[in-house]
Amino acid sequence: MIGPDMSADSDQPLRLVSKTSAMAGVFALASANRRYKKALPMIAACLGERLREVLPQDEYRVEVNGPILDVTGKRGNGATGIFGLHLLERGTPDEKLTHVFESAGDSFRSMVAAGEPHVRVTDEAIDLWWGPPEPERASMRLRSIARSQLGL
Repeated sequence: MIGPDMSADSDQPLRLVSKTSAMAGVFALASANRRYKKALPMIAACLGERLREVLPQDEYRVEVNGPILDVTGKRGNGATGIFGLHLLERGTPDEKLTHVFESAGDSFRSMVAAGEPHVRVTDEAIDLWWGPPEPERASMRLRSIARSQLGL
């Protein structure tokens, strides 16, 4: 609805939507921080550490700032995210972790290898790889992440 001070050509409605989206993001992050205080930064730290092991250091910069993981490529490609926010979604703990790491795998696909990302969550560890569904045939595979390291 356009108010008395807004014309149809005004960018006012877009600003309102942007502010509302930003506020929703802040509330989601605050909620995730309360519920998963240790896990959010550990997810970013573990992914960052493992990406540093497989990405060429002369082509990519990997930075972790709390729950935020930022990977920047010299060619302009990259990805930034708070992948742990997926823990707020409905589902079992295993389903949530699968979604967290599938999302990360999809975000980093163009940087690490060709192929679909795959995730395996067990009681002990989380594995992320790209390529065929069988991890032993992966075109790229990250070192396993112990669930205990995430506190989950």
